Amino acid sequence: MLDPPLTRRERLEAGVARGFSRLSPRTQLRLAGGRPVTIDGQELDPGIQLVLTAGERLRGGMSLTGSGGASASPAEIRAATRRDALAVSGRSTAVGAVRELEVGGAAGPLRARHYIPDEPGGPHPLLVFLHGGAFTIGDLDTHDEPCRVLCRHGGMHVLSIDYRLAPEHPFPAAVEDAHAALLWGFDHARELGADPARVAVGGDSAGGNLAAVASRLTAAEGRRAALQVLIYPTVDFSRRWPSADLFGQGFFLTETDRNWAEANYLGGTNAARSDPRLSPLLAEDFGGCRRRSWLRPRSTRCATRARPTRRRCGRGARRSSCAASRA
Repeated sequence: MLDPPLTRRERLEAGVARGFSRLSPRTQLRLAGGRPVTIDGQELDPGIQLVLTAGERLRGGMSLTGSGGASASPAEIRAATRRDALAVSGRSTAVGAVRELEVGGAAGPLRARHYIPDEPGGPHPLLVFLHGGAFTIGDLDTHDEPCRVLCRHGGMHVLSIDYRLAPEHPFPAAVEDAHAALLWGFDHARELGADPARVAVGGDSAGGNLAAVASRLTAAEGRRAALQVLIYPTVDFSRRWPSADLFGQGFFLTETDRNWAEANYLGGTNAARSDPRLSPLLAEDFGGCRRRSWLRPRSTRCATRARPTRRRCGRGARRSSCAASRA
């Protein structure tokens, strides 16, 4: 079923939001109140500060679950997220070609979207991409533009996966689909026109979690991803990281949102939070995994949906991995 067209107000808000991004940082900060937001020595990007300020004025605040809060159904929140993504998308980044297809999932075929680079030479690498959305929301359309950007500016094929979502399919369904999709990418890279020796896996937030887990699982089977592209990934459910308190309110992903997402993903599963399929940072062995690329925006804040992250090294770095806080 297609989503209904955007309302006049939604189109207006979207146009204003796109206009914000074209302003200078100084103008953005002035419109946001004049004073930068600084927490724990880190300054919020002025563009994101302006979006959050506008959201507070127009909607009474911005959060993952929207105005309905955690009381809204997952279906309602998914629909709202798709509409928000459509509203702010603007002109799509051009790539060589885009096509719809199906890949093998753990419990049946999964929808997927293949972005083909417009680059000379080749074959180019393949990135199997797993979208974010707290394991509960998000799809091929909400992450269409990020995949286009990765394809165009990374000079690589991108295969975006529409894996199963909670709460209809709680843990470990998404893990199993991510694992199966990465194996499919290994097996079919040549058919996609990509280099089978350079198959990477990546994703943002929940998708970064799934990418890290899938990479470790396939490595244990002798199928090693060439690279992990982990964009502010969720890597440890076993403890409460400081950023949960520092950025728990006012930065889009609230404490209520996190509790809602965890209840959807883990509710009724009796999953141990130390399970490395849930908390990949806690895996005993990373020896089979290749290098990782941890992506954060220039302002040390997540510029996508204003979700702040706080990088944590140390224990993870000693195990050839750095971790971002649960986001």
